[in-house]
Amino acid sequence: MLFRYYIDQVSNFFDLCGPYRFFRSEVPHRARENSTLANAIFALSARLLHWREGLDSYVADRYYHACLQTLIPTLNDSQAFLDDSLLAATVLLRMLEEIDVHIFGSDAQGHLSGLQAIIRATTTTTTAARSPPPSGLRQAASWAAFRQELWMALQTQRPVAMRSRDLDAICGFERDHGFRPADDWVWAQRAVAQFGEALEWAFGAGGGGGGGGCGGGDGDSDGDADAGVEPAAGGEAAWRARLRENAAWRASVPRSYEPFFGGWGDDDDDDEDDGDGERDLGLVEEKPLPDVRFCADLYATAHNYNLFAHMILIVHDPTVPRLGPLRRAAVAAVDRRARNTVRKLVALALANFDASPAALLACMAVILCGDRFAPSPHQGQHDQHQRYRAEQHRFLALLTATEKRHGWPTARARAQLREGWGF
Repeated sequence: MLFRYYIDQVSNFFDLCGPYRFFRSEVPHRARENSTLANAIFALSARLLHWREGLDSYVADRYYHACLQTLIPTLNDSQAFLDDSLLAATVLLRMLEEIDVHIFGSDAQGHLSGLQAIIRATTTTTTAARSPPPSGLRQAASWAAFRQELWMALQTQRPVAMRSRDLDAICGFERDHGFRPADDWVWAQRAVAQFGEALEWAFGAGGGGGGGGCGGGDGDSDGDADAGVEPAAGGEAAWRARLRENAAWRASVPRSYEPFFGGWGDDDDDDEDDGDGERDLGLVEEKPLPDVRFCADLYATAHNYNLFAHMILIVHDPTVPRLGPLRRAAVAAVDRRARNTVRKLVALALANFDASPAALLACMAVILCGDRFAPSPHQGQHDQHQRYRAEQHRFLALLTATEKRHGWPTARARAQLREGWGF
């Protein structure tokens, strides 16, 4: 049961940025001869089934400890980082570690640190003379590890420790990728890389801006410059350049990225060019969520990465005044645009609910920007309160459905949102 569940469901969390579904096809075959990888599969599947169907948590714990018994001794081998099965197992264990935050209340990030070390070692080895090219599984696992690092940086609002440049040697990914014609999976890589660059700007040397950050309010994001972000990463000019790149991705993707059903529309009351090629995203606050469906998980998830990057950039708008009579109106405009983007993330996730990464991104957007879906003391209009209350219920339903469908725990987040919304 656990093996089948991994193949049918769990592998979908990882197979995004490559032409083949290595976590679905190759990892199970390797697990037949590698007990560490097999136990990692069983542990992760059991933990997800615990949250989805109530499977005894002891099952996941037992397989996890069995995995560690064979994993830890291999770490003494200086060549262990070359083992693709070890890298894949560590990626699986890192996801288990992410889920267990909801049990233990904190993230030790032990397996994340291990992934970072493996990626750095792989980068050094790959760039050495006469080194064989990395396998397809290693490339897929490296992209999965990169996405896990971005997830953690977003949760903790800290600088990104692993960068898209680290994937240059491993995966042949060009950091200065541009928007040249490419395979569909390359466009997904570009969306993920742009998301990482938005996080670098917001939480690294870019320093965010006056928009209040992901949590709302008036706080600053003064990230640690030691993470390796270039000095040029900061400033309004860099922010506008990232907005242009974000919009260019949407304008440049091939036709296969278009939905087969529905659309966003083009009648947004905020749909105006700001002089930098960045346009708002075609959704008005008074209309219901659109139904936009894509023919594959790849397209839905890539679009949600692009949307999330857009949201990160607009809530860290450096042009928002920190003081003065224009600040309130500027902050209100940022909040309005953030709400519209969150609605798009949620709409896309609900319409393509089998795309588990897209659902997780939408849930994270709700958690980080949920405070913007509550009337301010200055509003007080009954109809506005009723609209926000309806949206709050819809968002809570998304979080509940994500736990039931994909096994990702959201109970703690739902409780925090309910408290913040005054339920």
